[in-house]
Amino acid sequence: MKAIVIGGGVVGLMSALRLVRAGYGVTLFEAQKCGNGASTRNQGIIHSGAMYARLHPEIVPLCIEAQGMFVRFFPEAHLHHKRSLYYGASQPMKELCVQWDHLKIFYDMVSEIDASEYFLETAGRMFAEVINESIFSAKRIIDILVKEAVEAGVKVYVNVPIAQIVHCNGRVSGVSDYTGRTYEADVVINTSGLGVKKFLKGINSHYQDSILSRLGSAVVMRNRRLDRVIVSTEFKGCNLAPANDGYLIVIIYGANQPWIHGNQRFCVIGEEYVEAMEKLRQTFRGDLYDSAVTLPYSCTKTEFINNLYADEWQVNPSYSVIDHKDDDIQGLFTCLPGKLTLAFHATRSIMAHILHQSEENVDLALPSFQLNFHEPSNLVAIEPWKIMGENEL
Repeated sequence: MKAIVIGGGVVGLMSALRLVRAGYGVTLFEAQKCGNGASTRNQGIIHSGAMYARLHPEIVPLCIEAQGMFVRFFPEAHLHHKRSLYYGASQPMKELCVQWDHLKIFYDMVSEIDASEYFLETAGRMFAEVINESIFSAKRIIDILVKEAVEAGVKVYVNVPIAQIVHCNGRVSGVSDYTGRTYEADVVINTSGLGVKKFLKGINSHYQDSILSRLGSAVVMRNRRLDRVIVSTEFKGCNLAPANDGYLIVIIYGANQPWIHGNQRFCVIGEEYVEAMEKLRQTFRGDLYDSAVTLPYSCTKTEFINNLYADEWQVNPSYSVIDHKDDDIQGLFTCLPGKLTLAFHATRSIMAHILHQSEENVDLALPSFQLNFHEPSNLVAIEPWKIMGENEL
């Protein structure tokens, strides 16, 4: 049996690895380099679920379950920092702590004196360390998955954009590229992120209008001494995350994230950059970061919206797997991971669909890895801030 995976992000590579270990001949196509899209542009937080306790409590158990998987399979990508520090106005934080208790999210309260190591003002706020929340280098995760997939026998092709999914007589038959060459397969998994909607339009899927993409913005600069992720529970609050190689990522919780369409070119929204820098300087001690040179960048997020888990802002952080038998095409699947944290769950769900089993009967863990150490791969994209400002930062 042959399988094709479209997209070389975390979910595409995990899917390819699961398939080849299950006996499939697997080919993966990535339009640029592996991880070039959302995978290498996120903050790398493997969430405890604390961030989602209020609006999306249904994914909290999945986050908790996934944390150990990332530590087990990607120790080389684990960035060792102190526990994540959540902050917010006192009364909302008290209410959130009640939810954390109910959902078994473990945390310790932090005094205003201890929090003053990071914050300019602490009065009127509460602070809590969330236990076991981890941060990883997303690029290193991709490096590891690429090496494992290739070692296991997956054929990985980068810089080969796929033009369309081919199907005939109610079954998928493969894909074709922009030269017109066709690649045959019994199973096709579409994990192309921003490209998902294009492929669904190409097969006239009735799911195409339920796929929405939005544009987020972040700012990166040199990290002076921040040793933990700091997460705001306040709308329009400032979040900080240390990245590998001495970088620091800044985002605004609840910032404007406009809907986008197609593979258009994106730029960072100027007002979002200004807002992020203002909130950073108003909230945090200046010795945490070096803002002499800052580099804004954008990140796309693609979600399946028309389901039970989308909130009032049409945001769905949970994973989604679409079996296109509902479009009268057997053997074709689309996957949107929601969050990096849920990649293990998303790819287990794909395998359950392919094997016609319940998810409970498919192992959440990946098949055993073959390599003891993973050198960086030339098949993997580097982080966007390194492309834009390696010499300046």
